[in-house]
Amino acid sequence: MKAEDVARAAQVFLSSLPTFGESLKVRETECRPRLGPMNKIFQDTIRTVGGVYWFSLEDGEVFDIGKSDVNVWARICKHVPRPEPLGELIAGGENPPPGEGWSFPTATHLKGGAGSDATRKAILHGRFYVGWLTFEPGYASTLVEVYLQTLCRGVDGKLPEFCFRIG
Repeated sequence: MKAEDVARAAQVFLSSLPTFGESLKVRETECRPRLGPMNKIFQDTIRTVGGVYWFSLEDGEVFDIGKSDVNVWARICKHVPRPEPLGELIAGGENPPPGEGWSFPTATHLKGGAGSDATRKAILHGRFYVGWLTFEPGYASTLVEVYLQTLCRGVDGKLPEFCFRIG
């Protein structure tokens, strides 16, 4: 499934949920499914509330969907710690600009040998995107994550590459 379809599905699903005790509300309406090369996320801020997130390749294909009940930003950062510059510094002693020479060698997606070689290479070199949606109450993130993973399974006939089970 494509990132923009996942973003739209998450918003539609959230808007269809009945109120249960606390009112459910979208905290971040941008829901930028194609933020830009992943390196840019470190210049942006995601509110420290619960939500769902998804990672996608440059062609928009989603390779992972996850959630956090409390702090979606912290969960994303666990997957992709700060990038490291590749190779030599450019003229003037500055690091290469984001997306042009940064690496994510400690990304959790690179551990354990899962994923295709092409996806692993894209992750290593920061050629992937992240999208997220934050909302209250954060405990609804489990429900939204399961819905999105189930939807991917139904549409594509398989889970995203780094989702090994639903939930």
